[in-house]
Amino acid sequence: MPQTLIPPVSLDEYSFEQMIAQLGQLTRDAGTINVDLGRLEFVDPYGMTGILLLGHHLTQQGRKLLLHLPLSMEVQRCLDQMGFFRYLTEFYRMYPPYRPPAARASLAGRQVDRHGLSEAILEITRIAQGDNVTAMVRKIEKQAGSIFETCPRDEDWWRGFLGVLSEISHNIIQHSGNTGFVGIQRCSDETRQGKNVVRIAAMDLGIGFRKSLELRCGLQYGENWSDLVALEEALLHDTLRDPTTDREHGLSAAKYFVQRWGGMLSVRSGTAKLSLFPDRERGRERETCRRDRETGLSEFPGVQISLTLPEM
Repeated sequence: MPQTLIPPVSLDEYSFEQMIAQLGQLTRDAGTINVDLGRLEFVDPYGMTGILLLGHHLTQQGRKLLLHLPLSMEVQRCLDQMGFFRYLTEFYRMYPPYRPPAARASLAGRQVDRHGLSEAILEITRIAQGDNVTAMVRKIEKQAGSIFETCPRDEDWWRGFLGVLSEISHNIIQHSGNTGFVGIQRCSDETRQGKNVVRIAAMDLGIGFRKSLELRCGLQYGENWSDLVALEEALLHDTLRDPTTDREHGLSAAKYFVQRWGGMLSVRSGTAKLSLFPDRERGRERETCRRDRETGLSEFPGVQISLTLPEM
């Protein structure tokens, strides 16, 4: 009998946890799993890359997946803009069958964007080697004028943004032992009085930070070595797996960018998640960010990064 995974109506880094939690309820038979997006009303880059990653994870286990497309044409249009369907068929069969955007343009045009869905800065892109990262950064540089034409572009912000994007993408190659996906979207954020924010999602199904840093730090912590401790070493203490050969600190670049510009950063690995928020959200001004730690999450391989940046 088919089993079903159903996401919340709004799919982002927080609600995606509800989908991961459903994996523990699946039986081990080889039957088809339905991933039902029918009632989905909003999805951001984290939710999109998460669905692809989930499909990859389950197909590696020999599962057959049937994805039910969202009924909302608005959401389908957003998925089209982000290049979601380019990779979807690698992991899922779709119902109803996928139709090109042009076939649905008239229907999509009748709907009003109610959720701040906006243009793609970077369509979902597979990261498997360094050349992918270089091409991705060059592509964004070429379209910078049209992307940020509605607001002044601070050069320090822009250089920092490209640097962060490059570093967290290289992290996928260096630390995961696997391929991954990156997606970036510019959208309106009601919590910032309708100002634009840039949302970045970078995900992989690799070995995760605990195993990546185990040879460097595991003995030091002994039985206390855990997913959360590994995240703290990587994000708070700038620990590299191999300081003699690795690149600059990928997560450190993101952390310092968040501290300077008031963004939000969360990193999930294994069963833990570490998030950094600007202190101004609590009415304080400090040089460091507020930290939230979560443990005991549902087990999921690899590393999942979410970065939200206020547009400057």
